[in-house]
Amino acid sequence: MKKTGVIFGKFYPVHLGHIYFIEMASQYVDELIIVMCSHQERDYYLWEQGQIQYQPTPGDRMIWLKAIFAKTPHIQLLHLHEEGVPLYPFGWEEWSGMAKQLLATHGIQPDIIFTNQLDDLDNFEFYFEAHVQLLDVKRINMPISGTQIRQHLWRHWQAVPMLVRPKLQQKICLIGEDAPVIAQQLALTFNTIVANDYQGEYLETPFIFTTDLHQAAESVLRFAIEESHGVEPHLLVGRAGAYGQLFKAIKRYF
Repeated sequence: MKKTGVIFGKFYPVHLGHIYFIEMASQYVDELIIVMCSHQERDYYLWEQGQIQYQPTPGDRMIWLKAIFAKTPHIQLLHLHEEGVPLYPFGWEEWSGMAKQLLATHGIQPDIIFTNQLDDLDNFEFYFEAHVQLLDVKRINMPISGTQIRQHLWRHWQAVPMLVRPKLQQKICLIGEDAPVIAQQLALTFNTIVANDYQGEYLETPFIFTTDLHQAAESVLRFAIEESHGVEPHLLVGRAGAYGQLFKAIKRYF
């Protein structure tokens, strides 16, 4: 008899912890349903509280998941629009009704719901009347979360899948007479590049540097060295000690 499992998540953004969790869950069932949940107000709040420049859209998240699991035929993706129900941890009755309706529309009756949130166990069992399987609750094998990535991108860049990186990579613009030299110094420190005609092909690090004033407006951060050249900087530093101050500022932001 075919066994069907379901995973609910925001995937905001998709990271290696999600992939590990989904791969583990897929070994328990014949069919695995990934339900990507979005809520415009909540998602904007989470993005605003973080440090990443780009806010992943529901479409981005669905594209990422589809691409990652394109060669796994027994994994199916659905999108749950959560608008209209109280935000988590409230509204379990309304939310579960919405989720069950989505599943029923696609002819899905889950046998197992997978989660790594111990606090959700009782509610999943009560509202879905399905077995709930806890996996990797302590995240020992893949200790990463979407919150960590949104708040400290540089520290957790290695947990961001390659196909997700182009949307999240940040651009930092240095302005001033000494900017080219200091940008090169910082690029060496952070193992990245200075690129004034950036095309998005360099994805090994969470940010790149530019000294191009035309690109300053679209940079996530603008650091000016002594002179701003009419561009409003996020941080204005003097020549003396500029490298150290900028290094600390970048670490603080990312």
